[in-house]
Amino acid sequence: PAGLLVLAAAQAAFMALNNQPLTLFRMREQSGRYLVVNLVRAVAGPLLAIVLIQSLEFAPVGALGGDVITYGTMAFVGFFLIRAHLRGRFRLDLLQDMLKFAVPLVVLNLAATALTSLDPYVIRAYAGLDQVAIYNTGFKVGMLLSLATVALQLAWPASLYQLARTPEGLRDIARFTRLAAVGVFGAALVVSAFARELMWVFGPRPYWGAYPITPWIAFGLAAGNLVYLLNANLHVPKKTYLIPVIYVAGAAAKTVALFVFVPPHGAVG
Repeated sequence: PAGLLVLAAAQAAFMALNNQPLTLFRMREQSGRYLVVNLVRAVAGPLLAIVLIQSLEFAPVGALGGDVITYGTMAFVGFFLIRAHLRGRFRLDLLQDMLKFAVPLVVLNLAATALTSLDPYVIRAYAGLDQVAIYNTGFKVGMLLSLATVALQLAWPASLYQLARTPEGLRDIARFTRLAAVGVFGAALVVSAFARELMWVFGPRPYWGAYPITPWIAFGLAAGNLVYLLNANLHVPKKTYLIPVIYVAGAAAKTVALFVFVPPHGAVG
């Protein structure tokens, strides 16, 4: 357990370091460099995890060890690419300003964890493991929506600050947010319309009957993507203190809804 804690701490540290070059690439719209760093994670991460899991014969250590090496390599590559921007001077005033901006986001992360991780535990407690399997299968198919939205999530924060500097920036941001809402909910509608067929392709045969869950997941993810865009918009006026309020309200509403709807309706609830 102590070794796992050390690996987990190292993983978190390297992930935090990775945010520095990645944020700079996004702000400067350097998508090529952003892609290079993320390709390290996409290629090296799974390969290292598989090798270490098989060689160490203990999955948690192998998986975390692979992440540590992967994120460490990403940090090295990322900082090498931004070496021209690095300075050997500590700015306390800048740190204080950043903390005012960032501390409220800690509450956001805790609430977001509750929003995304609570479902299986409540379903298992009140409906059984078979309903958890049905939920996970429907969730996997519903997550196909993320193929259409992940690029939007990565590109929007950088584009947001660029738009905010233009005379018509706020109007353009509002217009794009409306168009994005139509797009993500349209994609959710498509996934929902073909939920049965998608389940045949991506779901295991014993759980093909889980397709009625997919529309709920798809539209939930669409709403989540819209919330992400709206929250990103709050970064421009530095009103990040409102974001935890939004997420805490959503986490509280979801928690209540789970305990109300899961016992009588299972995974659909």
